[in-house]
Amino acid sequence: DHVAAASLPISALSAYAGLITFGRLSAGEKVLIHAGAGGVGVIAIQIANRFGLRAHVEPVLAADTSKMDAAARIAFGKDIYRSIHNGQAVA
Repeated sequence: DHVAAASLPISALSAYAGLITFGRLSAGEKVLIHAGAGGVGVIAIQIANRFGLRAHVEPVLAADTSKMDAAARIAFGKDIYRSIHNGQAVA
């Protein structure tokens, strides 16, 4: 889908600007990412991982649990995120 593909750079620039440019976060610092299952959220998680930030993710705006699971797999791989539905760590 060309429309979805065209929005990817905007999401990436938004996430980078929020975390690195304006947030001035550096390796080892903690960051809370709300809506981690959304477009900007998934990229923010990847940027946080790339720059050595310690991300805690709340995928609060996911329409269904499959989007939350997909976001966790894409962004974290083997790392852990917390589901707001039950508060349990999910691998």
